[in-house]
Amino acid sequence: MKSKLAKILCLVMGAILLVTGTVAVTLAYLQDLSATVTNTMTIGKVDIDLDEAKVTEYGVKSGTSRVKENTYKLIPGQEYIKDPTIKVIKGSEECYVFFGIAIDSKLNNVLDKTKNVIATQLSTNKWLPLQNTDKSQVTYTDTDGTVYNIYYNENKVAANTSADQSIKTFEKFSVGPNANVSGADEATIKVKAFAVQTANLSTPQIAWENSFKQSAT
Repeated sequence: MKSKLAKILCLVMGAILLVTGTVAVTLAYLQDLSATVTNTMTIGKVDIDLDEAKVTEYGVKSGTSRVKENTYKLIPGQEYIKDPTIKVIKGSEECYVFFGIAIDSKLNNVLDKTKNVIATQLSTNKWLPLQNTDKSQVTYTDTDGTVYNIYYNENKVAANTSADQSIKTFEKFSVGPNANVSGADEATIKVKAFAVQTANLSTPQIAWENSFKQSAT
């Protein structure tokens, strides 16, 4: 009897040990946990400004200030400083830069066609007319109805995190020596700047088409 009881106890203890052993094996599986990988998305920026030297009404520079507007008194044969300068602000992505100019027809009639010609100065500073497929110049109509002729700079502006980058357009204009300036009262020159990031845009034309092209009315 004792022998049979002893056998039963041995079997029970063996079962208990077996279960306990099985649990111990389950808890011993190898484990690891990776660190979290977080992808933060940014969009960068393209930031520009446009200003010109402060001048007197006779087109003479007045101090070192840069302003958004000047007023000129037109005199036959007079030369005037007007130097619109585009500034690409530091931290901007690589970009194409565009320049728009709208010269009132009344003013265009009295400008000197041989001295300080604005189109010639633009060319010297690496500005080219932006053209449509039919070779006509691209224009941009502002919200006030002003129509700008658009130029693009031959050189891309590289990304730069340390300093602003300035781009000249033109520096002066002159009134013809025999011009009848009475017809140019209240005439204007307006300028405007544009910029587009270059990424995935292979040419200035494509950049403009994807950014500033206006639908035909």
